[in-house]
Amino acid sequence: MELKYSHKPEPGESLAPQRYCFRVRLEEIPGVPLQRSITLVNDFILQNFQRNFTWDKDYVHTPHNIDGNGKQWILLDVDTNTSPKPNYEDVMLHVYRVSVVGNKFSYTKTQYSDIRRYTFMFPWGGRKQATDSRPNT
Repeated sequence: MELKYSHKPEPGESLAPQRYCFRVRLEEIPGVPLQRSITLVNDFILQNFQRNFTWDKDYVHTPHNIDGNGKQWILLDVDTNTSPKPNYEDVMLHVYRVSVVGNKFSYTKTQYSDIRRYTFMFPWGGRKQATDSRPNT
C-alpha cells in the first residue's frame, strides 16, 4: 500500500475533501457481516491517518448487501466537517482494490474510468452533510 497521509493541517487550515473508493469481495472482510464496511474503513484509517474511524469526522457508504458475497464498492469520506461544504467536483477520489488474507488488508491503488459518475449518487459526507450544505430558499 503506497498511501500514507503525511500532511497535518495547521489550525484553521482545511484540506481538500477526500473520498476513498474500495473495491472488495465482501465475504473476504473478517468479522461480523453487518459491520464489514466499518471493519475495512477502520483498518484503512488506522494505517493512513493514525486514528480510528469516527462518525463525527468521517462517513462510510455501505452497500445494501454488505452481509452478502461478491465484489462491491465501499466509499469512505474523510474529514467531513470541512467548511465550506465542497462542490462534488472538488472532492478528490482515490480508488483502491482491496484484498484480504486472513485478517490482513492489502490496498492497491488503481483506476476506474467511471468512478466519478458512480460515486455521484452518494452525497459527500452522507445525507445530513448534503442537506446541511443546500442553500436556503
